[in-house]
Amino acid sequence: MAKEDTVWAKIDEARRQLPYLKINYPDKVAEQEKYIESLQMILDSLAEASSQYVVQNEFDGIYTRHGAAEFNASTGYDHTNYYVSLPSNRLELWFAMESDRLKNPAFREFFTERSVVSEERRLSVENNPDTKLYEQVIGTAYMAHPYKIFWEWQSEVNNLTRQDLENFFRKYYIPQEMTVAIVGNVKLAEVKRLAEKYFGDIPRGTLPEPIYTEEPPQTGERRIDVNYESSPALYIAFHKTAFDSPEEPVFQIIQRLLGDGRTSRLYKALVLDKQTCLDISVGEFPGGELGSEDPGLFLIFAYPKEGVSTAEVEKGVYEELEKLAATPVDEKELTKRKNRIDADFIWGLQSNIGLA
Repeated sequence: MAKEDTVWAKIDEARRQLPYLKINYPDKVAEQEKYIESLQMILDSLAEASSQYVVQNEFDGIYTRHGAAEFNASTGYDHTNYYVSLPSNRLELWFAMESDRLKNPAFREFFTERSVVSEERRLSVENNPDTKLYEQVIGTAYMAHPYKIFWEWQSEVNNLTRQDLENFFRKYYIPQEMTVAIVGNVKLAEVKRLAEKYFGDIPRGTLPEPIYTEEPPQTGERRIDVNYESSPALYIAFHKTAFDSPEEPVFQIIQRLLGDGRTSRLYKALVLDKQTCLDISVGEFPGGELGSEDPGLFLIFAYPKEGVSTAEVEKGVYEELEKLAATPVDEKELTKRKNRIDADFIWGLQSNIGLA
């Protein structure tokens, strides 16, 4: 009961802070759209320039002059988010601004932002050995599902037109695809009134029939070697369940057991004891605060010491996996990892960002 009281205390504290406002658009239906990742990334870059204000960056400027913080956008594999934190007496400003962005998109800085997205790929993928390897691993693990496109290819980004972007926006950025989260010192009745006033006249769009691509079962091991002038690295990916699966908590525990810091099993075995790795960690793909709607990947990232082969590191990784599968986890170790998961969740409720 004490733990539950702590959780609700954090929620009450966050509600008294500055409102945090977030719009979420699911990307699931749009997965059938060609170049979806490029289009979404350009839309994110255009977050400050998508309304029909004549003055450059005026959309951002209005928010800033009224005390906004954390005005940003982000693209995931299943959702696209637009968010900002404002003083509670500027709630109506947010409704006015965001409804205007939906009703009157301009995209006047399309070519500038397309270049930004193209350059971002060059810096983040082409010139980064870790990301280059990561992209190849994802593309090898998936054969059919749209998750296999880690980052749109530069040629696709460069060939997108402003009309492509506008068509995509008007097709998918529609009321029935929006989820709005408002957390802070606001009244529900006022939020409903303003939502009706500013969003009520936006016509309901018509979504195309979704085409869902299901990843076929993997029938054997797949390997990919990436040649790059850099220190060696070993990435191992395993298919896992979607975020809403009853088995997902098991993967969360396994992730903590194997790769959560210096006391985790892989770190102790390969970095501290055998000293074959400089570092080793685990993760999940796609990840993000909302997890993945479709089955994702469980990943292990290992960086061998100089003179140690990736084959030797791989052997050590599988030895630890076999131990985990063969021997029940000690209750003390299991409780420690569960508590860490609970603590991370509770800490996430301290802010309005986490609640939203």
